Amino acid sequence: MSERIMYLRGTNGNPIGCIAIGLDNSSGNSEGIVNRIGDSEDKHVACIKYSVSVLHPSDLFNKSIAKKIATGRLREKSQFVIVRINADKVNGRDITHAVMYSIATSNINSIPDRAAKAARLWLLKQLDISL
Repeated sequence: MSERIMYLRGTNGNPIGCIAIGLDNSSGNSEGIVNRIGDSEDKHVACIKYSVSVLHPSDLFNKSIAKKIATGRLREKSQFVIVRINADKVNGRDITHAVMYSIATSNINSIPDRAAKAARLWLLKQLDISL
């Protein structure tokens, strides 16, 4: 499994966290959707694994440390989102949107509020909504 790395940014544009998204290159599609759910006939449900690391407000952001924490969590205790998409025709934007939506709407204790706020900000920017 390989990882796609993204950085969460706060309202000032500075990075505040890191997301590692698990990609299974053996899945047969170009984007590497992880773990198709259901039998081989159901191509519309997939499970995407991800993990988040978030900067403590009193620390300075370090990309390499944030990436190591997020990828370590991906291997050890990742979150996941189940999405209804055509797993054979999924693209990077679909994966990113599904993960960001999951983080933004999560009520799981392991997702910090700062990560949820940054994910909501990302989603709003994708919709081109001014704050």
